[in-house]
Amino acid sequence: MPNYCENNLSIEGPIAECEDFMKNIKSSEEEVCFEILLPVPKNVEDSEEWFVDNYGTKWNGLNSEFFSNEVSFYTAWSPPQPFFDTVSKMYPNLLFTLTYIESGMDFAGIAIFKNGNRLRDEYDSCGSELAREIFGDDYIDEYFANWLVKKKSTFNIVLLDISLSLG
Repeated sequence: MPNYCENNLSIEGPIAECEDFMKNIKSSEEEVCFEILLPVPKNVEDSEEWFVDNYGTKWNGLNSEFFSNEVSFYTAWSPPQPFFDTVSKMYPNLLFTLTYIESGMDFAGIAIFKNGNRLRDEYDSCGSELAREIFGDDYIDEYFANWLVKKKSTFNIVLLDISLSLG
């Protein structure tokens, strides 16, 4: 089971092009679908490896929420930066800003794409000044509070399992 990376994407540029991009990244199930704009070639034998190499993650987006020029979604392990390296060339007039956070491996960051170029690409730990700059102090504090509750629950279950097995 992967760690889930929380992604937030905002798009700036001509309205018609923003709408076209948002229409072309949304699956019929209302999820972010990388395959619509960048399909897996038919001759690929290991699609998961191709996904990781070309999308930066092994699956399409999950738990997607679409807004007019923004979308939030989760990916497995990491943000989909290679996808936006490629797709930003298809939409050269749009500016894509991707912010992301993943507590399991302790990283958060920002990447800005325009016409195949990364204009900004920074990451650091979840509690870093960069993470606080991107997400704000309240968000980071709440994120860690929720993370600690989950970890404590997991830790207590493991301790219970160990004590039961020791009898």
